[in-house]
Amino acid sequence: MLATYARLLDLLTPREKRRFALVLAIAAAAALAEMAGVAAVLPFLAVLADPGAAAASPWLAALGRQAGITTETGLLAALAALVFAMILVALALKLGGIHALARFAHMRNHTISTRMFDAVLRRPYAAFLSENSADTGRTMLHEVDRVVLETMMPAIRFIAHGLSLVCLMALLVWLHPLAAGLAGLVLGGAYIAIFLGVRRALRGLGVARQRLNAERYRIAAEALAGVKDIKVRGIETVFTDRYGRASLALAEAAARAQAIGEVPRQVLEAIAFGGMIALVLVLLLAGGQDLMAILPMLGVFAFAGLKMFPALQQMYHALTLMRFTRPLLDEVHARAARTLPPPHRADRPAAGGPAPAAAAGAGAARPGAPVPPGQAELRNVSYTYPGAQRPALAGVSAVFPACSTTGIVGGSGAGKTTLVDLLLGLLTPDNGEVALGAGPGGAADRARLVGYVPQSVHLTDDTLAANIAFGVPAAEIDMAAVARAARAARLHGFAMALPEGYATRIGERGARLSGGERQRIGIARALYADPAILIFDEATSALDTVTEREVMAAVRALSARKTVIIIAHRLATVKACDRILLLEDGRIAAQGSYGELMAGNARFRRLAAA
Repeated sequence: MLATYARLLDLLTPREKRRFALVLAIAAAAALAEMAGVAAVLPFLAVLADPGAAAASPWLAALGRQAGITTETGLLAALAALVFAMILVALALKLGGIHALARFAHMRNHTISTRMFDAVLRRPYAAFLSENSADTGRTMLHEVDRVVLETMMPAIRFIAHGLSLVCLMALLVWLHPLAAGLAGLVLGGAYIAIFLGVRRALRGLGVARQRLNAERYRIAAEALAGVKDIKVRGIETVFTDRYGRASLALAEAAARAQAIGEVPRQVLEAIAFGGMIALVLVLLLAGGQDLMAILPMLGVFAFAGLKMFPALQQMYHALTLMRFTRPLLDEVHARAARTLPPPHRADRPAAGGPAPAAAAGAGAARPGAPVPPGQAELRNVSYTYPGAQRPALAGVSAVFPACSTTGIVGGSGAGKTTLVDLLLGLLTPDNGEVALGAGPGGAADRARLVGYVPQSVHLTDDTLAANIAFGVPAAEIDMAAVARAARAARLHGFAMALPEGYATRIGERGARLSGGERQRIGIARALYADPAILIFDEATSALDTVTEREVMAAVRALSARKTVIIIAHRLATVKACDRILLLEDGRIAAQGSYGELMAGNARFRRLAAA
């Protein structure tokens, strides 16, 4: 259990740990107030059972004199009001503690998941190549929520109820050590014995829940990503059955865990009833008093029992939840340790400032000879993917002159995408230098200097303008820049024909748009910041010939004032480029114009004929 608390605290920042201490302080105050309220019941019951007891008690007599109470009935009413007031104070503190706990826990759901989301986006691009996106999203959006609600909140409740239990037990021990010791031994021993009997089963159920929930998310993500193929082949039932099997097993594991959490309450109701009978006998036999004499003591024990029994049950329930969700906490803790930059639990970086991990992976150019504006250079660049045996690029040097068009071709695995990712700063070369012709080449400058059009343009369910100015807050979108970029991408006429122009929502992933329209939006997005360098990564490979010709016409129109780099599968796409680089096995095998390569390179001719 201590390891659980250690891992929970490790997820918190120093400021959040101080707030956690404040929540515990409120819980301690509520526990002390509850103890005082229970203790105040004793004199009230004593006077209620024997009105003459007030005169025999010096402090009750003094209380009556101070309050100006002269009758036994008046003193009884005053004691009743005092007990009620103390119970109300304890209740107010308890409600305050509940609110503080709920706010603390839900705010931690916000801060932890936000820190993880921010850190994930700031990680080097290479880290995303080896991770399952469904698992990453599940951890950030679902598992952190479960850890907070099913591990952190129970852990805090366990301490809060434990403080209440300790205070009440201290009161009972002060009143009657033997009876309190027997009650604590029987009830506490029963809970401990039951928990020790089920802890292994709970751990196994927690591991199963984690595995089944991950499987359920993966099946759903795969099905939604491939919904078109699924519907074409009519295999919806196959994926529904897979999901259903995982979901059913998950539900059964959760039901068993919840049932285990309810076991003590049913068993210990009988134990508590028998315990009250035993308490009466202990007080009668050990004290040698009659029933009326021990009635106030019985009342205090009964009232304390009403408070302690739910606290014990809540503590046991918290323990079972913490045990059940321990595998979940382990996963979130491990991912946080991998994801969050050192110090691992630091507060979120200032807006606009990259996290240390992001800066390390930004692909910033190393100091070298200055590069003319608008020009890009690779200087003896090599890169090997983590875990790979062979380099994806080995000793590549190339110059991309300003206001020129360069095509990059080669077979599958030749290194085309790696070269582009290095130019974009998504990867950092193992050796060599990537240099851009303006600014120091850091992450912020690179985003301004380089525009990128991928094969599949990512579109959001937002307006056309928001998709062109991707990532810019709606209030800060420069509509003049949007229109300028759209005109350059030959998209302005399409935008003006829409019902609301640039304010028209284009639907999730642009499902209602044609391939050419999506690619033009991608080009306009790349042009929004008016970069000096444009990179097209297989941007027309999924288009038909007519649409590709239209898109490439827009690209050629840009080359007079932009440095254009085109990665292409079809050689016809790069036929009009000023220069073409042929990549083979991570190296530049040949370069020249289309005509020169056709005349002098057999490999290029085979690619052209394919």
